Amino acid sequence: MNSSVDISPLWFPVFFVALWCAVSAVLAFVGGWRSLARRYRGEPTTVIDKVTFGSGQLGYLGAHYNNCLSVTVGPAGVGLKVLLPFRILHPSLLVPWQEIVACERWRTFGLFDRTRLRLVGGGPPIVLYGSAARLVGEACGATQRSTTPCCD
Repeated sequence: MNSSVDISPLWFPVFFVALWCAVSAVLAFVGGWRSLARRYRGEPTTVIDKVTFGSGQLGYLGAHYNNCLSVTVGPAGVGLKVLLPFRILHPSLLVPWQEIVACERWRTFGLFDRTRLRLVGGGPPIVLYGSAARLVGEACGATQRSTTPCCD
């Protein structure tokens, strides 16, 4: 008696897309992107500088966004956008400068740039890596390991 199940190879793309969407949705909730979107949903109208394929970490549980963030700075604040294939339940964010209480800059192992943004009222911390960290850190005018208010 043969008890094997014959599954058509056509189901693989359907399963793959469903899994992709599920993982993206879980990251949006676990990392805190959805809670930030309630307060900071928007896109900058004027962009002074931009990093595409930036990296960062969001939230207390550390949802990592490696090489899939578009990070912008402008007069209105810091813009964050997840690249298209990962954008499910990740609307664009615009965090106004006045909502950033502190910018903390440091280097891991003396080599890797990091910038942490602490927001008004708590909220999930945003940590940016590499070129995105340099861009936002310089825009904030933060000093190394500074916890002073950002962007006065």
